[in-house]
Amino acid sequence: MYATYGDRGPREAVNLGGHHNFAEDMLEAESSRLLSEAVDDGRGAIFGLMVHTKGRRWLLLVWCTEILWLLLVVTAISAEFWGSCPFESGPLPVCRHCMAQSFLLWNLVLVVLWSFHLYLSILLASRGFQFGLELVENEAKGIPRTATQVFIYLFTGMIAWLAMGGILLVYSSSCHVTGGALHTYSRSGLLALSTGVSLLIAPPSLFLGRCQL
Repeated sequence: MYATYGDRGPREAVNLGGHHNFAEDMLEAESSRLLSEAVDDGRGAIFGLMVHTKGRRWLLLVWCTEILWLLLVVTAISAEFWGSCPFESGPLPVCRHCMAQSFLLWNLVLVVLWSFHLYLSILLASRGFQFGLELVENEAKGIPRTATQVFIYLFTGMIAWLAMGGILLVYSSSCHVTGGALHTYSRSGLLALSTGVSLLIAPPSLFLGRCQL
């Protein structure tokens, strides 16, 4: 009868099964340490992503879909800005469509928030981040507490911004009535469409691409 030691303190290894479990614990701890060091050096981010998404490759599809949609939103913003918001008087553009400035601002901020959060989520996933764990448990994997806190803040900010987008979209429905009094056309169909689709895509993307980490 003799004791062996691991991350969880001394344990009694009285049979072959005990030795096997002890060896698995030590190998898992050493693998996590080496992987974290490789990611820190910038060499193993992709490898870490492949390791920690094993059996959940659909996460990559979710992230690719998000990237594609963000590119489409940027295209919509550019098309609206250059096509319907000329610089007619002063340094600021004058948009012809009702509430176009509000739609442009909301979509632009959404792209920035969403891009940063997606980028951070992929980096954290490559380090073995798990959404449901406490800060201390993720820190034990070599993930800085600050990175986890920024992830949470951006996540909360996106939810709040999406709620504001829903209010904006509903409120813009009055543009068909008040557009003439405001000397503008009706609301931009392109920006209203991109806003509405973002409101549909973002919630499941956040659930599948973040909460399932």
